[in-house]
Amino acid sequence: MKGKILPSLLTLLEKKWVILPLAFVAFAWVIIVSEMIFPFYSNDHDEAVYILQARALSQGRLFLPANQFSETFFKTWFVVNTGERAIFKYTPVHAAFLALGLLLFGSMRAALGFVAAGNVILLYCLSRAFYPQNRLALLAAVFFLLSPFFLIQSITFLPYSTALLLHLFFAVLLLRGQRHNAPHLLMGAGLALGLAFFARPYDAILFAIPFGIFFVGLKGSNSQGFSLSIFLKQGGWVLAGFGPVFGLVLIYNYYFTGDPFCFPFLLWDPQDTLGFGLRGRVAILYDLPAAIKSLAHNLWQLNLWVFGGTFLLGLALLPLLTGRIRRTELTLLLLLVIFPVGYFFFWGAYAMAIFWKGVVYLGPMYYFPMLVPLVILGAQGLLTLSKRRPLLALLLTATMVLVNIWLLGWHIAQNWAYTREYQAIYRPFGQQQLENPALVFVPPLAGPFLLTPFPYLSNTPTFDGQILYALNRDQENFTLLDAYPERTAYRFDYYGPYTESPDDNPKTELVKMERRQVDGFNQYLHIVNPTHSPYVYVEVRNGEQAENYLLDDASYQGCVYQIKWLITPQKVELEGASQQHLSSITALSPDHKLMIAVDFSDGPERVAQQIFEWRYPFRLTKDKQLDILLPPEEWHNPLWPISEWHQKDIDEVMRGE
Repeated sequence: MKGKILPSLLTLLEKKWVILPLAFVAFAWVIIVSEMIFPFYSNDHDEAVYILQARALSQGRLFLPANQFSETFFKTWFVVNTGERAIFKYTPVHAAFLALGLLLFGSMRAALGFVAAGNVILLYCLSRAFYPQNRLALLAAVFFLLSPFFLIQSITFLPYSTALLLHLFFAVLLLRGQRHNAPHLLMGAGLALGLAFFARPYDAILFAIPFGIFFVGLKGSNSQGFSLSIFLKQGGWVLAGFGPVFGLVLIYNYYFTGDPFCFPFLLWDPQDTLGFGLRGRVAILYDLPAAIKSLAHNLWQLNLWVFGGTFLLGLALLPLLTGRIRRTELTLLLLLVIFPVGYFFFWGAYAMAIFWKGVVYLGPMYYFPMLVPLVILGAQGLLTLSKRRPLLALLLTATMVLVNIWLLGWHIAQNWAYTREYQAIYRPFGQQQLENPALVFVPPLAGPFLLTPFPYLSNTPTFDGQILYALNRDQENFTLLDAYPERTAYRFDYYGPYTESPDDNPKTELVKMERRQVDGFNQYLHIVNPTHSPYVYVEVRNGEQAENYLLDDASYQGCVYQIKWLITPQKVELEGASQQHLSSITALSPDHKLMIAVDFSDGPERVAQQIFEWRYPFRLTKDKQLDILLPPEEWHNPLWPISEWHQKDIDEVMRGE
């Protein structure tokens, strides 16, 4: 029975039509699973930028409008505001695929499904262009389809699958066009390469080099001798397809940057380039040791993202060890080597692998094209082994399937941890009905940008959606509230520290904001000491000024205090028992927030304190009234000044009465 299984499988792989159900499986995987695993996108926040860009393209817009609020409230991740317009860092090729899916099928995920299916078919076609055996091409397509790298990348909105589709189009059309001396295929190859260059220039150059060498080598090995005229003619057709797109790239760059050879990519960060030195906005030192560390880490991760893990790598090397290395294998080997070598000189691979650890969740994405030669050579290796040791080949295949199931399950679990965190973060938006139109102020936890770390909270390209998301700018918020008086204002609060880890266990809340204009207000406080610290201080702070009192120097855990603050623009007074008045506020300044705090300290020196406080944005009207936003934000510092501030529900410590 065992002896019949492998021949039956190999017989099935002789059927060319098998590639169609394989492509359908890829399509179905994306359509069904992407929404399940990544309902709020992955932990790579670039996805939200591509989606926003696709929405803009679907409306006929290459950029976002800019206004007086763009830099203050609507500054967006990977979008560069030039004053007249807001330009996307990335070129629009991948976003155009997403926009096409949105326009034709009403869903960008449909575009991802077609890209995945196209990649499977083109991988099969490329294998057939290299090797005549249909079973090898289908087996390579199976390995490709089942690789966790492909399965995870294909369900994200990241551009690597789309770029690979263009690369494979280029390779297949080039090889077939050369073989049949077909100008239309060669022009198509040049067009595909041009689009790949427009999308990801560096990847396109790296991918084209092995096939360019293969193309030249084929001409040199012609049995009739090298024909310069045929070489130039076929090369000319490729350039004829590439040239118009390259010209479009130059026009696009010139329109947005003023330099035809400068991509908008560099407007966002001029240090985001090849070579060693300080790189990126975070000023990462990328030197030779870092490059070596990056290379080792990415290659090790690649081992965990291909079908069957290390076994596939071994099979890929098998034909090279047991037979003569032909031009085909040399091309695939060069394709396998060129991406690690090329990205050895780019800091992004290091940042993703070591600094942000994104490769653990999404794979070594800069090495994604390496999957192509690995699965083709691996399929050839398995077929070679099956001819010599069929039982061993069958056992190895079964082992690879089991290993692959474990690897895929592990990678899905890693990503699902982020999805669970996103579910907790965005829960208020599902549970709470917002009064439309709404204005939601979002905390700038990962810098002054929208879309990070909350990629799901995205505005429409024209900033006129039922929900308008804006950065929480404290005192400056009044400017935006004045500009959108018809919108109901909310504040999105994130309690606890944010670490970009799936273990943050966040709590979030949507707080409806109320705006009051008053001459002054009384704030009653019920305070409970949650610590063993004996010294309790209460204060109202406004910038450098503070109305500060020592409330107790013999407190204990659970001790309760009742006080009342009277706050007006001209004075701040405390009503209630206290031991010492330490400092005063002469008058409130609208340049700073108003803060009401209680501090717990072990001694009168107040070297380290645990602080709980409320923060109120406010401004003064022409009539000297307080224009104030309620309720206040709740903040906590567990060991000031050593530890960091973060928002926290502090009702158990201080609450209004």
